[in-house]
Amino acid sequence: MNKIIWYQTVLLVVIGLLVKRFPILMAGYNTMTAEQKKNVDAKGAADYLCRAFCMIALVGIILFYGLQLTGMTEKVITILTSTVVPVIGILITLVKIQKFDHTPKA
Repeated sequence: MNKIIWYQTVLLVVIGLLVKRFPILMAGYNTMTAEQKKNVDAKGAADYLCRAFCMIALVGIILFYGLQLTGMTEKVITILTSTVVPVIGILITLVKIQKFDHTPKA
């Protein structure tokens, strides 16, 4: 099961670095009009996403090995680190990334 958490970690870090390097990879950014893109801080959002994905990966690794030291079962550890941590991390990221959208509210 160690492999799963390491694959997930590498995937999250690579996605984070790719989004930072190529902000056009952000969901929905490519479909925005030029006027909508003016109201979005793409560089700030890309930097934030990179940090968020790397942080989710780091928390997953720390939690994985921390829970192993406590003697929890492998199945529970794998579920927590490969499912719960990323889902909660992505939900928090979705809420916090809204600050980079400067579109006036109607």
